[in-house]
Amino acid sequence: EVVTVVATMVVAIGLGVLMFEVSGSRLRNFYCLLFIIPVLLPRVSAAFVWKFAYHPLYGIATYPYRLLTGGLIFDPLSKPSTALFAVASVDVWQWGLF
Repeated sequence: EVVTVVATMVVAIGLGVLMFEVSGSRLRNFYCLLFIIPVLLPRVSAAFVWKFAYHPLYGIATYPYRLLTGGLIFDPLSKPSTALFAVASVDVWQWGLF
């Protein structure tokens, strides 16, 4: 495990120094985008999936509430008291296994 962490840090620092010292401004922006896409893509994908899951009328996450209340509409992302819990549950779902 120590070797993996050290190797990852050395490669990351080396790529960072190489990217910002050697390349020009235009190429640097391309490299930044290229390295940040894998980090952002799963978060964006999860956001789209859970956006549909939390939909007040069609979402699978709000369906049990509609069943129990006789069809009352519940939008967990529209109220501050439930939005934090909804977003936190998505984060736990995505990163909880780490």
